[in-house]
Amino acid sequence: MVELHHVYVVVFGITAVLSLFVALFAWQQRNDFNAAALTALMLGITLWCGAEAFLWWVPSLDQQKFWLAMTYPGVFVVVMALIVFAFEIAGMAEWRTPRRILLIAIAPATMAVVAMTNPGGLVYTSFVAEQMGPHTHYATQGGPLFLLYLAVMYALPLSAFYLIGRTYLRSSGTKRMQCRLVLAGAVVPFVVSVANQSRPQQLEGLEAMAFFLTGLIWLFALARGSLLESNERLAVRLEEVNLLANAMYDLAANDPSRTSYDRDALSESLSREVSRSRRTGMPFALLALGINDFEQIVESLSPDAGEAALELVGETLLGGSRAVDMVCRYVDHEFLIVMPATDIDDALKRAEEMRTHVDGLILHFDGHSVPITASIGVSAFPLHGETDAQAITAASNALAAARESGGGRTVAA
Repeated sequence: MVELHHVYVVVFGITAVLSLFVALFAWQQRNDFNAAALTALMLGITLWCGAEAFLWWVPSLDQQKFWLAMTYPGVFVVVMALIVFAFEIAGMAEWRTPRRILLIAIAPATMAVVAMTNPGGLVYTSFVAEQMGPHTHYATQGGPLFLLYLAVMYALPLSAFYLIGRTYLRSSGTKRMQCRLVLAGAVVPFVVSVANQSRPQQLEGLEAMAFFLTGLIWLFALARGSLLESNERLAVRLEEVNLLANAMYDLAANDPSRTSYDRDALSESLSREVSRSRRTGMPFALLALGINDFEQIVESLSPDAGEAALELVGETLLGGSRAVDMVCRYVDHEFLIVMPATDIDDALKRAEEMRTHVDGLILHFDGHSVPITASIGVSAFPLHGETDAQAITAASNALAAARESGGGRTVAA
């Protein structure tokens, strides 16, 4: 006769085996997308569900205590994989260093060890026998340290949800769709866990099965994103051809002796980029760059020195820009750089590179050598504005913030 605990054993066992196969499949696809964190997630679920299967199979209290303890390494791997996966989705490479991951792992690893050893009976105060046919299952009664354990283990998934949600709001196109699927998968175990922990008697392992569903959704999200990106690459190539053609047109329409484009060309280019962004979903970025202490250069030397500084910076910006970018003398001693097909993260990296190049400039004028530095404000359309004017204002405000904080910085809107 099939007993209920047999059903649990079979379900958890199958989930463990399937999770292992998904982990292997994800790892095999690592050339198409970064699958390390997803592989770790599925391996963690394999450990978790495998221990749960044995927990429901063995008959004695000591054996069940042992396999309950063995679930916690799996839980630890799952929550760590969640936060690392969120770093990958959010493009936070600086947080995926071994040192920072180890620092983040200290708290959940400590709580996993505490839960495994149950010091002083503070994690589980007692085990209540529940008869399930001929089988006796021992349900846990949580103690004060169990609440601390839950708080630590919930903190990382919640942080991951925040990072993925923030990325969703800042992204567009394929990336936005991918984040939507990832968030949908993340909600499943969280809702199941809260519901399960709210019950007088929790069903051990229910969260593990919910995380398995999460892993499948996330694998689909990564694979679908990769497939769509393959198609999108062709579209991007076509757009790049159009961008280059437009850039050649703009160059022909402007005086080649100038160091930057005029305002009329800028207005025409922005209108074109707004239309392209709304049509394709590709963002474009705006950089507002200002020379630090420009007034001091003018006052201590001359207005001609100020103009020479602007020309030197303009030449440097043009030399460091792509053919499709537009560099424009915008207002006073500020430049506006339009970067087609560029999101906020890439724009910040390129802006910092530009700022570094400008900071290495020396203006030689009338026997004086004056070092030049710059500050940059960065915005992206449509992230920071529904119109090009709003996006420009956002970049200008970010530039003002960079100057107010001491200058020599790159600040995002």
